[in-house]
Amino acid sequence: MSRILVFCLLLCLGCPLGGLAAENRVALVIGNGSYPDSPLKNPPNDARAMAEVLRKLDFDVIEIIDAGQKEMRRAIYDFGDKLKKDGVGFFYYAGHGLQVRNENWLIPVDARISSESDIEAESLSASRVLGKMEDMQTAVNIVILDACRNNPFARGWRGMGRGLAMMDAPRGSLIVYATGPGQEASDGDGSNGVFTQYLIQELPLPGQSLQQTILNVRVQVMDATGNQQIPWDASSMTKMFFPAGEAPGQAVEGGPDTGVDARTSAKPIPVGSMVMGRKMWAEPRAMYGDRDRKLFLRQDSMASPAQSATATMLLEKTATGYRVDVSRCDYKWDAIERHEAHDLEVIDVKYFHGLRDAVVGEKLWASPDALYADKNRTLYLKSDTKLYSVKKDDSRCLSVELTEKGFVADVRGCRKKFSVNAQPAEGDVRIADVVFGN
Repeated sequence: MSRILVFCLLLCLGCPLGGLAAENRVALVIGNGSYPDSPLKNPPNDARAMAEVLRKLDFDVIEIIDAGQKEMRRAIYDFGDKLKKDGVGFFYYAGHGLQVRNENWLIPVDARISSESDIEAESLSASRVLGKMEDMQTAVNIVILDACRNNPFARGWRGMGRGLAMMDAPRGSLIVYATGPGQEASDGDGSNGVFTQYLIQELPLPGQSLQQTILNVRVQVMDATGNQQIPWDASSMTKMFFPAGEAPGQAVEGGPDTGVDARTSAKPIPVGSMVMGRKMWAEPRAMYGDRDRKLFLRQDSMASPAQSATATMLLEKTATGYRVDVSRCDYKWDAIERHEAHDLEVIDVKYFHGLRDAVVGEKLWASPDALYADKNRTLYLKSDTKLYSVKKDDSRCLSVELTEKGFVADVRGCRKKFSVNAQPAEGDVRIADVVFGN
């Protein structure tokens, strides 16, 4: 039988020819916003956008907006009926949610909750969805909860917790939260919540695993919120899953129980091939300045999804050019007479961190003028403190490190004394500890 005949038979029989997998893919997407006393603007928009993306990724999508309890319950049953053994189940929820006695509850728009005892009767447990997936023995179970918003139902009840609780992930499951345990997520100022805004951009990227997608989203959300919102996940997945299919000739990253980090195993790509809105890392020598003091990136320079000892310059591709963060770089850039026509223009450069950019455990350096004491000898950092990754003589001798308890300042490298009897200003940050002496 000729190859052409085989191709035609496959086409007629409906066999998949693209990069997407042939497995059964079913998604349940819920977006609740029309709560009578505490409406949310973005969950319906988030759910519609997510449903559209998932349909393009070959999911059979059940989409419900502003659902009451009866409608949500029926949708979960329909979702379970469509799931098949060894298939893929995807559940997305945006709206109000509650954590009570370490169990997460999803709130319908018609819920009437006035006491803790009402919650079970008026809401639905998030565990019920995972239970449906377990019953059908689906191979890949994905649960995404963008339900950690500021909660009007929280009344200080004894069993009430802030944000959502971490759930156990059954084998083959990935549970993703818009923010960390016990924290609250932003509903966003635009048409989508901050978390979902980046998720719907990353999910459709061909050749990108779901595990890498979540890592990319986490980095972007942290950057957009000044580390105030950190997406969290719990995983027991035993293989890589590619929502948009593997790239042609792409080997599966990692594999069952290898422990390979999808973000670090991804291969670098040319800077010019970066996806719009995606942030990647490059070596500082990828950038140079021309005689007009304009900055450019060499188009053939390589960008990596992970920071390394040499790739310390953070890049973001936008519609008008590239944004570059060099605050972690110790490098002197070349200035040449003219730039090459095919090189890429840099439209914005970030040279230092702000206090909100600090990451726990990262040692940074600042001017000694950033530190002062009030009349009670309590130490503060000025709100506009510029933090650098590289020390620079006496002008940048103050070591600053963010810990779980707050900022710790080390003044041992400074000869200049800091100010005393200063009046703390709004936004200044109190120091948790200071290191003096040798």
